[in-house]
Amino acid sequence: MPLCPKCKQQHLRTFEKGLGCTKECGFVIWRTIAGKKLTDAQLITLATKGITSEIKGFTSKAGKEFSAKLKLDGEMKAVFEFATKKG
Repeated sequence: MPLCPKCKQQHLRTFEKGLGCTKECGFVIWRTIAGKKLTDAQLITLATKGITSEIKGFTSKAGKEFSAKLKLDGEMKAVFEFATKKG
């Protein structure tokens, strides 16, 4: 497993509800985000590269389905990144 992107000291581990650091730095990416269950590969890509490719199947609070990339922000939290419209 890759090293934690937050503390850079311990290896990450996958668990039922997500991916997290084995140290007490608090880094975690939850497996289910906006109703979409992420794969181990998507979790590891986000942790190692800081961004995923576009993922389909998220559900908004209003119940509408949408697609977005996930990226790590400055606080190492997973946030959505939406494609910018050309035009």
